[in-house]
Amino acid sequence: LFVDLDRFKDVNDAFGHEAGDRMIKAIAERIANVLHEGDTLARVGGDEFAILQKNVGSARDCEALARRVLQAVQETFAVGPREIKAALSIGVAMYPQHAATREELLRAADLALYRAKDEGRNRFAFFDERMGDDLRIRKTIEEELRTAIQTDALVLHYQPVLAADGKQIVGVEALVRWRHNERGLIPPDAFIRLAEDRGLILPLGEWVLRRACRDGLRWPTLKVAVNVSPIQFLHKGFVGLVGRILQETGFDPSRLELELTEGVVVDEADEAESAIIELRAMGVRLALDDFGTGYSSLIYLRRFAFDKIKIDKSFLESMESTGESAIIVHSAVHLGRALGLTVTAEGVETPEQHRFLQAVGCHELQGFLFSRPVPADDIDRLLGACTEIEQRAIA
Repeated sequence: LFVDLDRFKDVNDAFGHEAGDRMIKAIAERIANVLHEGDTLARVGGDEFAILQKNVGSARDCEALARRVLQAVQETFAVGPREIKAALSIGVAMYPQHAATREELLRAADLALYRAKDEGRNRFAFFDERMGDDLRIRKTIEEELRTAIQTDALVLHYQPVLAADGKQIVGVEALVRWRHNERGLIPPDAFIRLAEDRGLILPLGEWVLRRACRDGLRWPTLKVAVNVSPIQFLHKGFVGLVGRILQETGFDPSRLELELTEGVVVDEADEAESAIIELRAMGVRLALDDFGTGYSSLIYLRRFAFDKIKIDKSFLESMESTGESAIIVHSAVHLGRALGLTVTAEGVETPEQHRFLQAVGCHELQGFLFSRPVPADDIDRLLGACTEIEQRAIA
């Protein structure tokens, strides 16, 4: 059995390596207490263990052990002043059913562990030949993404945000892409979830924030928006990281706009509120992304000091000038303006949508009607083109 502690890096980051080591030791003791005579427990990595189970009559014996191990860590662990609940993922492989050699058995258990994590963590999974190829591919992609973050094999594209007239660029939204040697430029939808599931979202998010601030120095009149995942935002060190990157790059905090979804604040409202207060004290702007899609957006607008709301593109996709979506968009714009917030509409794709949004008083527009996300050099060219248009208009 391969045993892995889920999200152990978060414990180390939040409480320090000494606390993490104490937790690992306590987990090992609990696992050892549920083993039978003849079974062997070994630590094979920072947060990984291997259990060699002997005298196995059937898969039920392995399943029973896996359940005992999971049950053993259900009670919380004392880490500093807090009680932390641990979660384990377990991969199970049997000899000779799944492998003929020791090395093959370890690889099979490792793939089964990956499957357990893929199915939601805090569970066990048996190796199955039918899922081998698919899991090997996904595991390879995970390893390649980890390497891509470490070796700078990522790139940011920027989608312009325009004033309501559609002529002046007032900001850009940073969107990460993965430059893959074989698959080309991979969009974020294809790997962000993987990064979150595999504990890579923190280094990925740090890379994006630092790169966006560096690139933003090229455009002194523009605000630069960066999407922040719930895991990243609620991490204990996030506010400090933002401060260090701003100091390191010399980027003006008032031009940095962090985009948060409701998921960031819905689970840990107190922690989120504290982080928002600290970030605003730095001068950083906060935007509530995908506004209107969650049931509690209004509650968050009342409680949290956002600077901007971004109307979700789903309302524009189904919008008719007199339909329900149009009424919702109109109401959202009116509400945002009444609260003194900047209102941005995402997903603007047609001239009709542009005219409607301009008529109801939306401040900013973003969408394929104006530009797709483009490399930083193209933003330079777009800014030059906008300047020429403005100069001709003045003349």
